[in-house]
Amino acid sequence: MTIEYIERLVAKDESRHLELKKTTGEFKDGMHSACAFLNTEGGWLIFGVIALRFDGWVRGQQPFTFHGCPYWKVESTTMVMPREIFEERIRTYKPQQYSWEKIMADSLTVSDLDENRIRGLVRLGVEGGRMPETAMYEPIENILRKSELLVNGRPNNGCGTPSIGI
Repeated sequence: MTIEYIERLVAKDESRHLELKKTTGEFKDGMHSACAFLNTEGGWLIFGVIALRFDGWVRGQQPFTFHGCPYWKVESTTMVMPREIFEERIRTYKPQQYSWEKIMADSLTVSDLDENRIRGLVRLGVEGGRMPETAMYEPIENILRKSELLVNGRPNNGCGTPSIGI
């Protein structure tokens, strides 16, 4: 980057890709803009004669926050990122953690599940060599927990519905 390039940048008006701050005294506002650049298409943040370049957000990358809040650029304005967009970016960053199957099932308890059906599936797992024989004698809650089918002691959507229950 050359001084001529910076001079051309500062000669322009602020935009979706350029934020100008007079001094580092505007650091906090500048960090909001930095976070916004990281969460959108990237851009330049210039404090007086200090120029910082940020690459933009890429799908599947973790979204950025400043003081616990995500920001993004809408034209030349730095704004708080809408919650729906932030949550979607979190889901694309860790899809295995936020999949539908991992979410706690509404109104479903362990007692709603069909224990005979669960024991039958465990038996098939043991016979197929995918589970140890000791699983046949474990409490249902342990089996569900080890199979990642419980969230805080309650069945997740991966367990099915009360009428079906695994």
